[in-house]
Amino acid sequence: MAKAGLRSSSKSHEDAADLIALHVNDPQTKEQARRLRRILEEKNLIEYVDKSYREDDAIELLKHVERFTSWVRDLL
Repeated sequence: MAKAGLRSSSKSHEDAADLIALHVNDPQTKEQARRLRRILEEKNLIEYVDKSYREDDAIELLKHVERFTSWVRDLL
């Protein structure tokens, strides 16, 4: 977002996914914005709903985080 001169002033992390979807010009943007939303939803369940989390849940979430961060690095 910094490369585009954008910065979110929102208190909601989910709004970052909206900014990405609107302003990042890449064939994978929509898919990666959805991935970020899923990551944030899981984070919220863990943080605020006290969802019981198993090791296989954590491994699956980690895969999504790694794929998202890899995509971001490729854009930079």
